[in-house]
Amino acid sequence: MATTATFLHVTDTHLKPGGLSNQEDLKLDVPGIGPVRRIDALRITVRQLAERLKAEDRKLDGVLFSGDAQDKGLPNGHKELREVLREELGGVMSCGARFVATPGNHDVPQGSDPGSEKRYAEFTEIWRDKKNPAVTPWLDDIDGPSIAATNFDEHRFAAPDGSWVIYPLNTCNWSHTQVRLPETVAAAIDKIDQLLESQEDLRKEVADLIARDIRAPYEKHLLYDIARVSPQQLGAMKPLIDDSNQDRRKPVRIVLMHHHLLAPSIREELRPFGDIVNVSGLRTYLKQNEIDIVIHGHKHVEALAYDYIYDHDKTVQTDARRIMVISGGTVDGPTDASSMRLITIAGLPGAPKVEVEQIPLGRLGFKLAKGAVYGGRLWRTNEQVQGGPVVINGTDIDDVYAQAVQAAKEEADKGMLIVHLDLPAPKPASDDETPKLPFPSTYPNPDVASNATEQPELDAWVEDLASWWQLPTSALEPRFPYVHGTRLRRFAGRFDQVQRVVALLKASASTSRAIAVLIDPLRDFGQSGEGEDFASFCLVQFRRRSAEAGGSHLDCTAYYRAQEFKHWWPINVAELRKLQLEVAEQLGCSPGRITTIAADARAVVSRAPGQVAVPAIDRWLDQAPAKLMALASYLCVVSPPRSELKAVAAEWLQYLADQKAATEKTAFNADGVPVAIDSLEILASYVEALTSTDPNEGRGLAATLKDLARENRKYERSSKDWSAFRDWADRASALCDQLKLLDESRMSHLEAGERDASIEPVPA
Repeated sequence: MATTATFLHVTDTHLKPGGLSNQEDLKLDVPGIGPVRRIDALRITVRQLAERLKAEDRKLDGVLFSGDAQDKGLPNGHKELREVLREELGGVMSCGARFVATPGNHDVPQGSDPGSEKRYAEFTEIWRDKKNPAVTPWLDDIDGPSIAATNFDEHRFAAPDGSWVIYPLNTCNWSHTQVRLPETVAAAIDKIDQLLESQEDLRKEVADLIARDIRAPYEKHLLYDIARVSPQQLGAMKPLIDDSNQDRRKPVRIVLMHHHLLAPSIREELRPFGDIVNVSGLRTYLKQNEIDIVIHGHKHVEALAYDYIYDHDKTVQTDARRIMVISGGTVDGPTDASSMRLITIAGLPGAPKVEVEQIPLGRLGFKLAKGAVYGGRLWRTNEQVQGGPVVINGTDIDDVYAQAVQAAKEEADKGMLIVHLDLPAPKPASDDETPKLPFPSTYPNPDVASNATEQPELDAWVEDLASWWQLPTSALEPRFPYVHGTRLRRFAGRFDQVQRVVALLKASASTSRAIAVLIDPLRDFGQSGEGEDFASFCLVQFRRRSAEAGGSHLDCTAYYRAQEFKHWWPINVAELRKLQLEVAEQLGCSPGRITTIAADARAVVSRAPGQVAVPAIDRWLDQAPAKLMALASYLCVVSPPRSELKAVAAEWLQYLADQKAATEKTAFNADGVPVAIDSLEILASYVEALTSTDPNEGRGLAATLKDLARENRKYERSSKDWSAFRDWADRASALCDQLKLLDESRMSHLEAGERDASIEPVPA
């Protein structure tokens, strides 16, 4: 199978007597000195191009002509053009190469009837000669109402291996068409003729006057250059296109036509019917038939662009079809830089890429100059297929977060979602502070104090949470054996993967082996797969990337078997950034990009504490155990220092509010919601210890704390299905209400100021 195909595209040669206007600047009429004739300039250019192709051992797979060999219908243009192309290119045409030709608006006699033999006489004589016919479009009223399968190759040119196919399309059946006189005008002329019927001399004189001064000018203004593709032609072409799609791999589909889909330049053209009148219908046809490339002329402008076409009745609700559009310059264009062009399709069949090389106008005695080269892919790196990965790129955490949440709720729901963040470098931090971690400003209120609106408190919450996930040891490890830090820094109880990553990247900046895993098959997997519970965060990879200004960046890619985006993804990114900063500092490079790959993306709409992190009071066991004693003192009305008491009380109330919210129906999650257990049990023991002299005082509070811990543990060990969730939610909600009631009287002491020593403790 051939991997490349090369075509020569020629258009708008307008072969007529006279010379080119763009090659010489002749201000005097000197005998023996004149402009180069168009046909001579064309022959010189084609000959020199053929010589160059032969020297480079290149062959043409086809020659594409998109109309206007003639100028204003003057004869012989097609004959002269084909003679030049056939004579000069014979030695560089590959076996099986063919000419493909479609008429232009200058190729039809002005005023000829649409679909008439007169309209296409010279075009069909030259391009449909019986000895060596070119591939031509189906012509209205000239060809039959449909194309027989045996004649498909008369109207399409396909690669022998089926990797590409070209369909010529006629847009000129109504070009330079005489529109009928308005009925009122025609009737008035007939009436004048009738009135003068008895006055022969006067009648002849008036008739001449009407013909010369009324009808002729009027009819001239009624000669319209209408570009249109008939429904009959589109219908006739459909079987050809369908027939080209028989193999598993679709060919690159190319349409060759004269007129443009969209104007290729910003130059204004003020005239009636400047564009194809049914262009929207044609564009929809091109989309539905999966056309990849449109090649055209008419405007004499060299250009390449992508046109994005939607279904006409659905707009942005459906994916756009991206079509490459190549507009051709001509031998007598604004400059002599693009008289014709070589179009090469490489990367066939799976990854087609188009390269267009402009061919400058040739000059006698000169070597043909190399023209500008431009091009693009026919395939897209982020093109969506049904059920395929969704990719989001960005540099702003707020924008990317909003887009990721939306995608996780819609097209990426339960599918793969890849998010690529290229964040600005963090601001340098002083020696006594850590760099601020990236976090979206629109994140739902986290489980910090309910009145926390200050950014420093939110920043501290993010820092504490990211730090907790990276702890090398945790008091919660018996319950959560997959705390990320314990797997990354103490894998199998002894191996520090983070330091291995640092050592690898120090030894080789280009290594791709700087990977750390968080899944331990021997510990996490069972033979049957039942009862397994392990982290969603599966592995992380670090790569060094050279920076333009010197030095290097450290990029980070993390894979998650499942990821919740509204609440968890920002926490994951903050944790990855913290880990990235740690490794980058040891390597002496700057933190770079962060990419998260989620195989199962979700976006839980509700706000529940279990969906953002391990509850704060459980994290106190590792990060601030003194807070549990302070909370116990507060609950037992044994006052610690006032500032600490107030802060701890606020966090306790926030925990109760969040735990209560987690019991709502909308908070249900088939994977469960993390719940506090260990901290509640320890808090109950502290309450019992602080009230040991009067056990009755603390018995009710301690019992309620233990009951909530027991219900939470029971739920954590359950199937976490809807039934288990409802059983837990009903009881946990009631216990939270009890704890809140027990707390309200204690909170009043804070609001009233220092506790009066004479006030008796409120029984628990």
